Amino acid sequence: MPQPSTRSRPSWIPSELAWVLATAFVATAVAILDLKLWRMDPDVPLFDAAGDSSYYLVSIKGVLEHGWFLNNPDLGAPFGQSNYDFAIGDVAHYVLVRLLGLVLGDPVVVFNAFFVLGFPLIAVVAYAVLRDLGATRAPALVAGVLFAFLPYHMIRGQDHLFLTSYYEIPLAVWLVAVVAAGRSVIGRAAPRRRMLLILAACLVVGAGSSYYAIFALLMLLTVVPTAAIARRSRAIALQGAAVAALVAASFALANSPAIVFQMKHGANDSVAARQPGESELFGLKLADMVIPRNTHRLEPLARRGQTYYTRTPLRSEGFNPSLGSVATLGLVAALLVLLTTGLGSATASLRRSRIAVAGTVALMSFLIGTIGGGSALIAYGLTPQLRAWNRLALFIAFAALIAVALLLTALGDRLRARGRPAWLLSVIAAFVGAVGVYDQTSVIDAPDYPAVAAAWTAQDDFATRMQDRFAAGTKILQLPYMSYPENGPIHALGDYDLFTGYLHTSDLRWTYGAVRGRLSDWHGAHQALPPEQLATAAAAAGFGAVYLDRIGYADGGAATAAALAALAGPGASGVSADGRLQFFDLRPAAARLAASTTSAERAQLSQALLYPVALGFGDGFSYQEHAGPTPFRWAGPDARLTLESGFPGTREARFTAQLFGGGAEPSTVTLTLPDGSRRSVRVSDKGSKVSFVLRLRDGDASLRLQTAGPAAPHPPDNVRDLRLRVEAPRIEYAPLQPARLTGYVAAATP
Repeated sequence: MPQPSTRSRPSWIPSELAWVLATAFVATAVAILDLKLWRMDPDVPLFDAAGDSSYYLVSIKGVLEHGWFLNNPDLGAPFGQSNYDFAIGDVAHYVLVRLLGLVLGDPVVVFNAFFVLGFPLIAVVAYAVLRDLGATRAPALVAGVLFAFLPYHMIRGQDHLFLTSYYEIPLAVWLVAVVAAGRSVIGRAAPRRRMLLILAACLVVGAGSSYYAIFALLMLLTVVPTAAIARRSRAIALQGAAVAALVAASFALANSPAIVFQMKHGANDSVAARQPGESELFGLKLADMVIPRNTHRLEPLARRGQTYYTRTPLRSEGFNPSLGSVATLGLVAALLVLLTTGLGSATASLRRSRIAVAGTVALMSFLIGTIGGGSALIAYGLTPQLRAWNRLALFIAFAALIAVALLLTALGDRLRARGRPAWLLSVIAAFVGAVGVYDQTSVIDAPDYPAVAAAWTAQDDFATRMQDRFAAGTKILQLPYMSYPENGPIHALGDYDLFTGYLHTSDLRWTYGAVRGRLSDWHGAHQALPPEQLATAAAAAGFGAVYLDRIGYADGGAATAAALAALAGPGASGVSADGRLQFFDLRPAAARLAASTTSAERAQLSQALLYPVALGFGDGFSYQEHAGPTPFRWAGPDARLTLESGFPGTREARFTAQLFGGGAEPSTVTLTLPDGSRRSVRVSDKGSKVSFVLRLRDGDASLRLQTAGPAAPHPPDNVRDLRLRVEAPRIEYAPLQPARLTGYVAAATP
């Protein structure tokens, strides 16, 4: 008869759990004190909901209300937002958001909780990794807390919510360290528990921030091979390749929806297209890491930081990469151990070997991330899409804190060997931690809670009036037009400020958020229309209101507001308490327009507004150039203009352009229209305007231009065949012609 198991939990588990909880408690306590969290209102964002923080709050609201972050039917009205071109990575963070949402419910509360809970989460993960690498408990606690409170975390705040939730960094460095140390992590020789932990770490690292996942891969592909060569170990190289493959697979799986979307719909070069030079603009600088930040608590150190900041010609991302004094000393120690011991020493102690690995991580991170280093080679030779290489400072910081924790552990061994009490190390570690926290935090870390609450409440009061006035599902045209994402400011209107209305309402549908470069961004094609004409067409398309943010205009929105007020009529407008925001009810105008036009006219007006044809330059065209303010492109003897439309049917539109031949002798240009018919025109270098009616169907089409005639002269080193110059190609719609729109506006105006 089988006997019941007598196995029990290892005796170390309760005490280890107590230290994990202590690490979380200390990190939370520091966050409360540094941010003065007793002053916060959980229903109001900790910092202001503007700029990038607004983007993250919108993403969280979308996850809680619609299940995930890639699609949001309340944005990009009327088609909804498909964010596959921009929302890359961060899947692990959104899983945490979803879990917090199940408990807390409210998007703002989740937004705040995610940020605050990031401190203990980072500290606990760092503690666990440091313990596995051989640090004793008190040094691991201190180093974990210091890592959670890097200036990087406090300076970025909620503006870069997921970048400041860098709990995957210790896991990434741990993967590198255990493989480089020669520990078996995958395969038959690997303990099952370790293998499961490795798989979990690979999954989290690959599914976290895209930047950190790629940085982790770079460390695995540089540090591990270096260790394999130094130790002449094929096994290390193979294990490193396997771990890198797992991280890459996790990254690909997490981003597979975006990858599949772009394979199906094509890449969108209008979104987040980086330039190689940006890798140096946002590269890593040693001075930014070791010079005290210009908001340091000690005035002499703050002055030193400010002096550097004002005089340096290249500010990158400021003092975001700052390590703090303790980690700076740890970095020096790690590099000294690496230089004196090396990676391949057979006589070095396990502790010194691990510090040497940490030093290698720091060194490789710097060589890759520094301005003009490996990052520049990647940007100019492979891809410029990674630009903020200064964020590798997080890998350097954790590597440095590994050295700090292991050196404190060594100090504890010496103290015990000399008969000193065991608690003495805890006292020394606590002192190091207190000095480090004081050094790394700043008096400006805490937000101005009253000012943030006042601004949020004013926005909420205005949005409540809109919520009460308009029924669920009402589509709202937002002005001024601001492309999404990363448009940059328009006068005083900041990026993502147009998310304000969405953040404070439920079930209303907003035009802002349609991705630039996709067909759903219909507003961008009509931004030159006068506001009263655009609003009239929007009313015909079923929009119920206009939302105006007046700080997006040079005149404070006065002219636009006056035009919209005349269209909407008396009593159809509302203004925020500070005069910045204003709405105009379009329903009375829509009713007047319906009384004066036919349903067919309104349908044609709606179609012309919401389904513009995207005109692109396809095969045979060269890059864009300018003749003064006028853009143009040269074409060879056979070129195609692409025509993309999402309209589910057939319609007519007019194509116009200015065509120039290559020389004084006339050229013959044969245009093959989408329906297969052909038109021929004669053009010279003086230019000729062409205009044709096109019959368009749903989907992609092209307009082929075949030129027979002389090529334009060009320098010997220019190998292009310059046969036809094309200026100002446009697609025009009859319902949106000025005369027609003026009549519609007159019909809609009281």
